[in-house]
Amino acid sequence: QDDGNPTLISAMTITQAATNSATLADWTQSIAGALLTDGATTLAASAINPTNIQFTGINTATLGLVADNATKTYSLKIWLKTALGGTLPTTIDGKGFGFEILTSGVTASTSGTGLLPGQIQNSGSADVVTVVASKLNFITPSAPTNASVNVAIPNILIEAVDNNGTRDLDYS
Repeated sequence: QDDGNPTLISAMTITQAATNSATLADWTQSIAGALLTDGATTLAASAINPTNIQFTGINTATLGLVADNATKTYSLKIWLKTALGGTLPTTIDGKGFGFEILTSGVTASTSGTGLLPGQIQNSGSADVVTVVASKLNFITPSAPTNASVNVAIPNILIEAVDNNGTRDLDYS
């Protein structure tokens, strides 16, 4: 907004968008960390909660500074836990995260202005998790001790997993 004052953002909360998969409803089971960046300055998340990621203590002289009558693009970067919670080790492949920020999720200092009420920005279609298998595990029964060429081994169930043991659901 052209009012002669910059917008000074000191905190942001990013929440789950409608595109977030129900399987990923509790972000504390999947997200290990998050970064907020404007391309020049980066800040680590202060909290990762079940349905939101919080960034507090944003420096209003750098990352939180939006010049008067200007815009700023922020990027969110996340990484996943190596040991996923709940059923995620066997279900996360192909599921999508959806991220959203509302005007109410932005804390701006009173000396700066420019936030318009009711604004929403989201990541659009979900950011999909892709698990790439690096090994095969015998599920049931245990791995065969004897095998011969052209002899069927009954009731073998195998899963394809990555280095963290996360199942690749579309491996063929």
